[in-house]
Amino acid sequence: MKIPSFFYCLLVPFLPLFGQTQDQCECAEELRLRPRIIQFFNAGKVDSAVLEFEKIRSVGTAACRISYCNSMAQYYFNKNDIRQVSSLMQEEKRLLDSVQCAHKAYARYFNTYGNYFLNQNQYQKSADYFLKALRHGEMAKYVFAQQRALTSLSVIFSQTEQHEKSLVYQKQAETLARKIKNKDELGIVLSRQGATYNSLYEQNHDKKYLDSAYLAAKAGLFLGRKLGNVHTQIDAYLGLATQALYNRQFNQTLRLADSVLQLLPKDLHHLYRYQALRLKSQALQELRQTQQAALYADSAQMEAQLFNPQMQINALKQVYAIQKSLGHHKQALMAYEKMSKLKDSLSTLAQFNAINELEQRYQGIKKEKSIQELTQSRKITLLHNQLLLLAIAAAFLVIFSLVFLLRQRTLQARQVTLEKEQRLNRARMNPHFFFNALVALQVLAMRTNDGRSIALYLSKFASIMRQILESTYLEYVSLAQEKAFLEKYLELQRLRFPATFEYSISVAEGLDSEHMMLPPMLIQPIAENAIEHGFRQNDRQNVLQIRFMATKDQQLILEVEDNGQGLDQQLEQKKNHLSRASQIIQDTLSILRQRHRCNAHFTLANKPGGGVIAQIFLPLIVKAG
Repeated sequence: MKIPSFFYCLLVPFLPLFGQTQDQCECAEELRLRPRIIQFFNAGKVDSAVLEFEKIRSVGTAACRISYCNSMAQYYFNKNDIRQVSSLMQEEKRLLDSVQCAHKAYARYFNTYGNYFLNQNQYQKSADYFLKALRHGEMAKYVFAQQRALTSLSVIFSQTEQHEKSLVYQKQAETLARKIKNKDELGIVLSRQGATYNSLYEQNHDKKYLDSAYLAAKAGLFLGRKLGNVHTQIDAYLGLATQALYNRQFNQTLRLADSVLQLLPKDLHHLYRYQALRLKSQALQELRQTQQAALYADSAQMEAQLFNPQMQINALKQVYAIQKSLGHHKQALMAYEKMSKLKDSLSTLAQFNAINELEQRYQGIKKEKSIQELTQSRKITLLHNQLLLLAIAAAFLVIFSLVFLLRQRTLQARQVTLEKEQRLNRARMNPHFFFNALVALQVLAMRTNDGRSIALYLSKFASIMRQILESTYLEYVSLAQEKAFLEKYLELQRLRFPATFEYSISVAEGLDSEHMMLPPMLIQPIAENAIEHGFRQNDRQNVLQIRFMATKDQQLILEVEDNGQGLDQQLEQKKNHLSRASQIIQDTLSILRQRHRCNAHFTLANKPGGGVIAQIFLPLIVKAG
């Protein structure tokens, strides 16, 4: 005996969402009222549950509005008023997305929306939503939602006459219901199993299915009575009545059907009445009480029409059989044609194939996930074997961390000291430069006695002196500023040593002079050393070349080249100055290496054929903005 798809919707008690804390998606009022709501649903008092739903909505939070939308959707399922369901589900989805709820909340949503499509006999969409609910339940480790989705999927396969597959899903659902110790759900699943075994008997005529149907229905009835769950009791009675019918225990079928009619809940009158009346009609027909059977068949069809068009298929089948046996061929033909039309609209090969394709796709994804989980399990096992080593390593790590922190503090202190020493060395260079400049001014005054030249020299000297003093406190200047400073400095030197040397300063194409930054006064002491000592007693045309370039590996090169006497021929008096200049450069490069994790370095060497070439390698530092 095939059970209508909508029947399962009415077995859905109030679906609890929270087994664990759900943060912003948890409605405390729902948790408080849940026992009463479940009690109302299980007793068939669906309208009474609505008053509790209104209390949940009155809280006003997003979580409680989510709960209200889902609960009212289930209410309208039970009232067979699906017009209200779609808007409620859309609002629930909007709220779920707005507060970014976790997988548990979405599992509930997809389970409920799946029932919406199941009610409309849209099996493909319904299966898609139940599979989504199953996936979200698995990701959240939310067993209740998994069990509910599996039970719902079993209904779809039952409706498409795939009873073996339906039973597989019911067995999985039973395992999960026992795992979470939810006796309400277990009762529903067992009652569903009884109906499926009856359908398998109808399909295969194997007596073993009737025995299994009896055991499953009896177990469901026991739990239904124990918990006071009217839905489960009625479903179990219907399963037992069907089993008795197939066992040709027709009087037992009539008694069990009457038990259903006595238990009828007010809010679910049409559905259960249809089931009971149809069973009575079938039993009476077998007892050859055909006229009475015809009356019950007509009543069953009326109840089915009032509740759900799909249920008319089996009701019309019964009407057709009885009217045909009575010789009422016109009435039999009308019933048959209407039954065929409904059946064709509900059961198509395309829909059958689509459902199985969805299931196969899900099973493929699940298989891939199982492989990943197996791999992860092996990794966990390996990790357990390494725990002792990790504990030892952790102890060493703590010790290392302490040493590292102490070292970092030492390095930071050292860096601060180094920066202070660098500024001090710069300050020490300044008197040397000032002394040379003043001596040059004295020589110029004695040589030329030219007030204009002396004034010009003083002006350039004052400008350079101000820049040198300011550079003592600056960490970086732009390449354009450094170039301008060197030009002033070299022009001053040309006033001091007229017609003794030529110079050039070039910046490689592609270097942004305004935004490229470098430490100040790295080149000046090298240039001064070349002019003061490298060009002394040199009979050739003296040339000083300064170049700013970039390498492919993102380094800035400062290059100073002269054609003077070379390092080996330089006088002893300039060695202290050169050493101090080198120390300033090395200190600056050390700070850059620590700050920028770079390979900043400095080279100084003789050129083949005479002269010196100095190269300073710096990181490319670009000013923001």
